[in-house]
Amino acid sequence: MPAARRGLDVWWVMGSEINSDAPVGARTAASAGLLVASRLITKCIDLITLSLLGRLLTPTDFGIIAIAMSVIFIVEAVMEIPISVALVRVMNPTKRHYDTAFTVGLLRSCVLMAVVIALSWPIAELYRDERLVWLISALGVAPAVRSLGSPRITEFTRRMDYRPIVVLEATGKLTSLVLSVAIAWCTGSYWAIAVGTIATPLTMAVASHIAFPYKPRLSLAEWSEFSAFVRWSTINQLVGAMNWQIDQLMLGRMVSRQDLGRFSMASNLASLPTQVIIIQLLNPLTVAFSLIRDNIDRVKDAYRASAAMIVCVGLPVLIGLALTADPLIRLVLGEQWIVISPIVAFMALSIIPSLFVAPLSPLLMSLNRTQELFPIALSELLFKIPILLVAIWLFGMEGAVAMRMVIAIFVTAVSMRAVQQKIGWAVWRQLAEHWRSMVAGALMAAAVYPLIRDLEHEPQIVLMAAKLMGVVVLAGAIYAGAVLALWLVAGRPAGAEAKILGLLRSLARRAIK
Repeated sequence: MPAARRGLDVWWVMGSEINSDAPVGARTAASAGLLVASRLITKCIDLITLSLLGRLLTPTDFGIIAIAMSVIFIVEAVMEIPISVALVRVMNPTKRHYDTAFTVGLLRSCVLMAVVIALSWPIAELYRDERLVWLISALGVAPAVRSLGSPRITEFTRRMDYRPIVVLEATGKLTSLVLSVAIAWCTGSYWAIAVGTIATPLTMAVASHIAFPYKPRLSLAEWSEFSAFVRWSTINQLVGAMNWQIDQLMLGRMVSRQDLGRFSMASNLASLPTQVIIIQLLNPLTVAFSLIRDNIDRVKDAYRASAAMIVCVGLPVLIGLALTADPLIRLVLGEQWIVISPIVAFMALSIIPSLFVAPLSPLLMSLNRTQELFPIALSELLFKIPILLVAIWLFGMEGAVAMRMVIAIFVTAVSMRAVQQKIGWAVWRQLAEHWRSMVAGALMAAAVYPLIRDLEHEPQIVLMAAKLMGVVVLAGAIYAGAVLALWLVAGRPAGAEAKILGLLRSLARRAIK
């Protein structure tokens, strides 16, 4: 077996626990598996929260929150200092590094709150809604406390042991669920969403200091270790946040709060698979790529392997969400939200192009080439603003939805070109590598589409839920069977299928023992 294959077969070997002495590939796979499982748990909590709030509140309530949160996201990005990521990259951190990290986080929090409060009044004037003054000021607490957790938790991240983070996130989400639903039930106010948003990071910050005691000491002694990395990350975060929120900011000025609330809810639902699966598969990659960055052949092999797995796993999930959007929304949110089902379906499909280049960001960050992400993000923003402005002006919310696919294809093309320049993987190969997953996804969609159309006319909620579960299981079986059959027909080439089968055999042997 070539050295590149032995090194970082990123997703192929799943260990039962995360062992710091295990090979990088095994630790990365175990970390990714744990993060996906934990994200499923936390997003289930989020889905329960969203379902209850969707039934207790109105689209208009979600609309005003969407405006305030868009402002918060952008301000947070401007003030973003990914100090935890920078700490992970320090080979042997000392107390001075932790002190510097905490001090920078504290300074960031103070400046961020000052900026948010200063912006709240002009933003309220811009959108002609005085409620935004207090709402934006209060929501600023969430990003402010996010950087005040114990920096010692990065000791576990460096070992790719994400179990403490899982516990902290689950604790924060449960606290948010209880508080937000209780307030919504008692008051019927949009403040329930705001309180829930603040509760999660605040609970996590407090719990991190309880679990990982750290005695704060103000110091910037090791700032030089982080400055260059932080500078480019901050710029990228700013442009990325603008890319993420610009459609909602434009819609807030040009459509009703009700339409904006529907758009925001649809966007949140469509992005759930990305948050639950894709981001969790990507999180360990920065660490894993960093550990082998001195061997470019291993890095190239790792990039191809991770891209193959992300497409293989993410494609059927996003296609499935697009197909089942109508019955899912009926079950989760109720009839008042059913108008957003085609929006959710189209948004889910528009995420698919990004799967093909998902590992690019961790790759460049691990190679200390974070600045190369900036031209990609900037080109997206410059491309997006004019076509969004025209689309929203002419077609309102529907125009913003339609442009998502156009923008996604453009950004993916630019990113594929960057991958080709960095690791020499031609654009056509980046697409051809995943032909089996694409064909299997199309076969799955064609097979279950008639069954799902029947579900839309099912009046009984319980029966609809049972049928939907059956369709989902059938769709998964069809996709898996199609991928396997195509792999056999192709001559069993090295790829995701072979590694997944190896993983399943390994898990079966462990279960028997």
